[in-house]
Amino acid sequence: MEKTILIVCGTGVASSAIMSSAVQDLLERNKLDSKVILCRYSQMKHYLPQADLVIASLAPPEQLERPVIMGTGFLTGVGVDQLEQDILRQLCPA
Repeated sequence: MEKTILIVCGTGVASSAIMSSAVQDLLERNKLDSKVILCRYSQMKHYLPQADLVIASLAPPEQLERPVIMGTGFLTGVGVDQLEQDILRQLCPA
């Protein structure tokens, strides 16, 4: 079943593009079929109803009804292995 991943950053451009590239690579390596949507925080509520998972560069200002994973590891290179495991756990629950 295809999952939808919402990747969110302040402007919906630089950080989300870097995180998206890393997520796309993770999906390909694990042969997962998921839709990825990039947006800025001001657009998040529009896309949130269709999202199964949110990957964000900053903590959302409010509690969301979807799982949120901080994607800053993709930007800094720190903790990428754990970050990828967390994403896979959300997309492929045991």
